Amino acid sequence: MVSGSCRAGDAGAQEILGMFHAGGRGIAQSHAEAVKWYRAAAVQGKASAQFFLGGMYAEGQGVPQDPAKAHLWFNLAAANRLTAFDAAGQRNEIAANMTSEALAAAQARASACMSSGYQDCD
Repeated sequence: MVSGSCRAGDAGAQEILGMFHAGGRGIAQSHAEAVKWYRAAAVQGKASAQFFLGGMYAEGQGVPQDPAKAHLWFNLAAANRLTAFDAAGQRNEIAANMTSEALAAAQARASACMSSGYQDCD
């Protein structure tokens, strides 16, 4: 049922399937699959999926560790007023370890991503 909703583009179902894959709940754990489903929900503007995707980039789970991409997704989650998790705090923690040039580039990417309706995020 969840996978059918995922294929139909239901962002909430996609995020849940990402969580199942990330935690190995009822299915084989696969961080790469978790990233796939988090991204599918994140590009639809689902702030919590953006937060979880940022975490995957921050930790290098299912994707190469990439502080700039982690910052981008945490930044988007914070911009989308995610309050259940500390997206702004996670973004700021990542930013504290970035050069000013890398930070400016990550902020520009987040702006371009948001301006494009999440179609230009990579």
